[in-house]
Amino acid sequence: MQKVFDPLKAIRKNCLDCSQSSKYVMWCPCDGVHSTRCHLWPYRFGVRPATARKRYGEQVMNPNLMPDANVCLDNLPERPNRIPVSPQLASPASAVSALN
Repeated sequence: MQKVFDPLKAIRKNCLDCSQSSKYVMWCPCDGVHSTRCHLWPYRFGVRPATARKRYGEQVMNPNLMPDANVCLDNLPERPNRIPVSPQLASPASAVSALN
């Protein structure tokens, strides 16, 4: 039986190869706001962006809610607290404060 190629899983593998850590993949700063934009960034979880948004929350899918690139990864959780999509969460400061 021939193995089926899944492009989303290949993107996930590429992101893990690039960062060496699943935690870094989650908090990847290559979102176009905090660093240069990687076109694979929305697909870095190996699923469609809408699925990742439901699974992990808006915080890790919205570049404006991601912590700055100079934040130490040791200070960030393995998985974020689920932050619902709402207009009140328009600033990165509110997203970082939700981590604490």
